[in-house]
Amino acid sequence: MAFDRGTILAAVIWPLVLLAVLMMWNVLDRPIEVVHVGSELSAEESAAVIDAVRRSIDGGILSTDIDEVAKGLRELSWPRTVAIRRIWPDRLEVDVTKVTLIARWRQDQYLTSTGAVVRVPEPVNNLPMLDCAIASPVEAMEMYGMLRDLAAEEQLELTALEQNRIGEWQIRFANLLTVNLGAEKVIERMQRFAHAYRNAGAVRAGTIAYVDTRYPNGVAIRFNELLADGSAVPK
Repeated sequence: MAFDRGTILAAVIWPLVLLAVLMMWNVLDRPIEVVHVGSELSAEESAAVIDAVRRSIDGGILSTDIDEVAKGLRELSWPRTVAIRRIWPDRLEVDVTKVTLIARWRQDQYLTSTGAVVRVPEPVNNLPMLDCAIASPVEAMEMYGMLRDLAAEEQLELTALEQNRIGEWQIRFANLLTVNLGAEKVIERMQRFAHAYRNAGAVRAGTIAYVDTRYPNGVAIRFNELLADGSAVPK
């Protein structure tokens, strides 16, 4: 049986070419030594990103699955967008943008502008606290928004919204005033509180500790105990 010289050469050369390619790939597929975070993140956030990337690396600079690395970063929950670039010989460039945090949720979680619940690497304390036993995060944010707007009309800053297991809502302001709004007709009761607060006049500043609006036609007010200089007794 006769063999064509070209066929013989191809049978010899192609395996050699493939072997050379594999050898070159192994040479170029260097271990990843550097993970650089180009985003403006805190030290704790950057450390969390680098740790997530390291856990997702499954090969060298060429063979690592970038989509899997990005998936690992999204599982942190707080990144909004993720971009990853290979930089030969041994570097990954990572850019992450964060979600916008709107409020704290319960003890150690946070709510985004879309109502998603996320965890973050470090505490964020300058946010209102929402702690609801029944309402979903989205429902809690909607209630918070309505009550915050009504409070702002009275120059009050709403810092906490709570709902207990029987559905009663309670709010707290930056001046430590607490208002119980009950489980029904919450907005109507908030408006009733606002009317009472507006008409309390000079006595309201720093003197009111607690307001209960769970009455058909009025509110109950508990005043702070005052020291001789007129300041409230510390609780």
